[in-house]
Amino acid sequence: MYLRALIALAVATCWAHATPIGAPSKEQRAKAIVTLLGLDVWLRTERATLRRYHGRMELSDADDPDVALGVRGEAPILEACLYRCKDPDLAMSLLRSFPELRHLLAGDHRITDAGVRYLTALQELRRLDLSQSGITDRGMQYLRNLRELWALDLGACHQLSGSSLRYLTGLKHLSSLNLFALNLTDQDLAQLRGLKELEFLDLDDTRVGNRGLQELAHLTSLRTLWLSYTKVTAAGLVQLRPLVGLRSLDLAGLPVGDRDVAGLAAWPRLEKLSLRSTKITSAAVKPLSSLKALKELNVCETHLTAAAIHALRAARPDLTIIYGTGGHARTSLPKAPARSR
Repeated sequence: MYLRALIALAVATCWAHATPIGAPSKEQRAKAIVTLLGLDVWLRTERATLRRYHGRMELSDADDPDVALGVRGEAPILEACLYRCKDPDLAMSLLRSFPELRHLLAGDHRITDAGVRYLTALQELRRLDLSQSGITDRGMQYLRNLRELWALDLGACHQLSGSSLRYLTGLKHLSSLNLFALNLTDQDLAQLRGLKELEFLDLDDTRVGNRGLQELAHLTSLRTLWLSYTKVTAAGLVQLRPLVGLRSLDLAGLPVGDRDVAGLAAWPRLEKLSLRSTKITSAAVKPLSSLKALKELNVCETHLTAAAIHALRAARPDLTIIYGTGGHARTSLPKAPARSR
């Protein structure tokens, strides 16, 4: 009986800890702020930044009344940064005292589902960075009711499976989604169909292939799409032609050759293109120069010669060309080839 009472008390305590009753008082907010600053969390009000250095308070402007209001818990806390935090899960639990929070930068491998669950109290979140965190499929359920969210970074969250994307279907305002290096397959992308406002999508280093691009063709609001080092081939890119508003496309590391470059004209508004580490050669100069809206082109680690780059620059003097090998990217022109007599 004594053991049962202890268990009941523990459950009640955990529930109270996870679900605060009513709005937090100014005193509770002030206490949470002091604790968060002690954990090296950066907090921002509309005009002031609250932070600590080397164990002591060092504010953006000690004479600014907004700083004093922030420390006293009276000013709205709009952004929190946990990048240097000493105990991220503890910090996440304290942030539930600030339901007005708009931006949360919490990309830390030490964050677990135990910390992520407190996000349910932050219904005003617009931007959430959980990249490289320890969130699992179970923790993703705590994101599904963040209806105001417009930017979500889950890059390199290696404990997530593709099925976890089902928790994002209700986030209708989502316009930016980073899924870099996630364990995704073509079938998983079907769960993104309802994200009609999506403008930025990072699928770099995933296992997505040509079949998955069929699902992306429905996301006609896409403006930026990163597909580097996926299983996509040039033949699969044809399925993206409905995305006529595409402005930035990353095809680094894909088996794209000279004959495939002409197909890029399907996106007449394309402004930024990466063909890094592809199979293009000097023969691609003519079709590349015909992409009239293009402003930036990355051809690092390709077979374009110095003469070809000069020819491309002559045809498109307004185009920024990034080239080079061995990790040495440059934008200045290479040495001009010697003229034959």
